Amino acid sequence: MDSVRFLRDSLLDDLGGAINRELGFAAAPRSLGLDSRERRRREALADYDVDQAGDPAAFVLRALLGRLRRAHVATLMYVPPINLQRLDRIGVRHELDLRRRAQALRAAVGAAAEEWLDLHATLGKKSFRDERNHLRERGCARVSTAVAQAIVARMSPRRS
Repeated sequence: MDSVRFLRDSLLDDLGGAINRELGFAAAPRSLGLDSRERRRREALADYDVDQAGDPAAFVLRALLGRLRRAHVATLMYVPPINLQRLDRIGVRHELDLRRRAQALRAAVGAAAEEWLDLHATLGKKSFRDERNHLRERGCARVSTAVAQAIVARMSPRRS
């Protein structure tokens, strides 16, 4: 519910700013009276406090995975890295329980273990360029390596 309130407040704030600009009024403060930590907390909840397993996109991914399997196409789906140290710092990491959310999404998509790579907790804060989880070069290299290794393992013939 906090994420819905945050989105509502952000939308109203943006609309108010647009109206002020159009009418030539002085810009209103953008903070909605929130300190920066609370603002970052609300932004993180808006980004991650989402039922992705119940989202229609999960059902589309499930159907796509089914079609790829029937066509005998080896598939790998992955969860990208998230700066968990940032989420710790703003106090939402445990509340979000991203590991559980990723597992629920995997179940909703119907991905087998070999079709799923969860990288959400694999990188430290120095691998991230910003608060939006954009990666620095070394973070990209680590993700690329992990994905490549998973693809090689997925494509390798299984031994009986």
